[in-house]
Amino acid sequence: MIATTTDEMIQQVLTGISKIAALKNHPNDEIIHPGDTQEERLDSLFKAVCRAREQDYLVVNSASRRREFAWTRRMFLAAAHYSFRYVTSTALGRYLSGRDHSTILHNLNMHATAMRYDFDYMEEYNKTMMAVQKIITFKIDPFND
Repeated sequence: MIATTTDEMIQQVLTGISKIAALKNHPNDEIIHPGDTQEERLDSLFKAVCRAREQDYLVVNSASRRREFAWTRRMFLAAAHYSFRYVTSTALGRYLSGRDHSTILHNLNMHATAMRYDFDYMEEYNKTMMAVQKIITFKIDPFND
């Protein structure tokens, strides 16, 4: 089938990416070790959040403004901000395809607002973090490292 509209083209691309991701062998757990670099820790957490939300991390890390991808990025940023004490907004922005630190701060503020007033977001965030806790294993104390 040939796509005639932009939405159909986007849907075809996302379907193709999902099929490719399903073919890959993913490990059951992401493990964060004491010797991991900051980038490796962020990578493990980002992949765990994407897996918990059943989204491909390459699509989530794109410039897409679709709500489900924006929410996943926001949930990752909040989890990284609260889990790793020494990760700066600049480092988070650099990790997410070179976004500016002010974009990261805006997303963290939007997360805080959504957690107060948006029941759907709050429920989805809590469900995602419960799934992330089952996926990821911390071999470090994130608050003292």
